[in-house]
Amino acid sequence: MEESMENILEAGSQTYILDSAIAGTNMTLMATALGIGSCWIGAFEEKALRSILHIPENLKIIALITFGYEAGKASVVGKLLRVLFNKR
Repeated sequence: MEESMENILEAGSQTYILDSAIAGTNMTLMATALGIGSCWIGAFEEKALRSILHIPENLKIIALITFGYEAGKASVVGKLLRVLFNKR
């Protein structure tokens, strides 16, 4: 039984890229629903990124996702606050 549990744990540890992609997809879909733009960035210089953001070597960088409003679309913030605090 121990051997099969080790296989399960090992297999689960290999799904982090897929798990990250699923989470990122959900984040970008929700952003779109709220009128917020997003961009998934999968190509980056890892060494430079680690240095700029002070990311330790023991953490794996899968992707970057940017979020923001179009110029002149900042009025969406009021809508977002109403959604978050359930006020109409």
